[in-house]
Amino acid sequence: MIRRILKLAILGLSLLAFWGCFRKKAAISNLQDWLDKHYPNRFEVLSTGPDDAIRNMSFKVKRSLVAEKANPLVQAELKWDKRQPDFDLTTGRVDTVFAQAQTYFQDAQDLLRILKSQGFDKPCVSLKDGIATVILFHEATEEYRRECVLKLEKAFKSWPKSEEYGKEILLMGTDAYTNMPGEILPIDYFVGRAYLKQVTYRFQLSYNDEFDGENLMDNWIFNTASDQFNAAFEKARTEVENWAKTNYKPYFFMENSEFEQVSEKPLRYQFKFAFTHKKQAEDSTEYVEADGYFVVDFDMDKNEVLKIKIELN
Repeated sequence: MIRRILKLAILGLSLLAFWGCFRKKAAISNLQDWLDKHYPNRFEVLSTGPDDAIRNMSFKVKRSLVAEKANPLVQAELKWDKRQPDFDLTTGRVDTVFAQAQTYFQDAQDLLRILKSQGFDKPCVSLKDGIATVILFHEATEEYRRECVLKLEKAFKSWPKSEEYGKEILLMGTDAYTNMPGEILPIDYFVGRAYLKQVTYRFQLSYNDEFDGENLMDNWIFNTASDQFNAAFEKARTEVENWAKTNYKPYFFMENSEFEQVSEKPLRYQFKFAFTHKKQAEDSTEYVEADGYFVVDFDMDKNEVLKIKIELN
């Protein structure tokens, strides 16, 4: 009887030990749990997704956007691996990453203050991945872009930054300001790159290049990912379709299209829409060579088609 009781006691202790280990393991099941253990009530995980599953050959390698609870604008991305002990993280690594994020935030505050002192109206700034991004809201005329670069030269030269940054200037229309989450932009604003639809012009400069405003006007590039460009493309295609019905038969549009900038002043693009003379079966897998292109010269500033012509192969 005593032997049986001892066996039951040992079994009970074993089960308790097993469940204790299981509960301990289950308590640290994700990055938020790990952060709460090592940094109680300091961080919040905002989003998590796989980190290049093909290269890592696993969906268990994650990348999470994490923010300080005390100041949610201090954000950083952490890479972690569910297969590894402690998710392949250390407190030293997290401390380093968030020391950098804090520096970014402080430098962003200083840059924002200087931009306002230079007369920029409602600027927004972001520092991430060694890049200082400034978003301005104004009609993207040549005159404003020149004025903008000259004022930015003074602003960047008087900025008491902690390190050298690359520069990125984005121009948006004035109506885009109502959708901004604040003057200092969090990292998650840039996730997915949806913001690019509102950018008309983009200016970029490497961290080790001098900001010489007089010689940097060519750094402005019209943004072909913008809503403005997409609207111009669709307008050109619609006008080509209407023109071709009257001026060219038979033809059948293909999916192929091309575009290129043909002048800066004024800003003009050329759109090319491929066509064939013979209709192809929709389920055909055979490669089909275009018989020609409808070519459209388009004035982006005036938002109008200038000329339509045909190029035959």
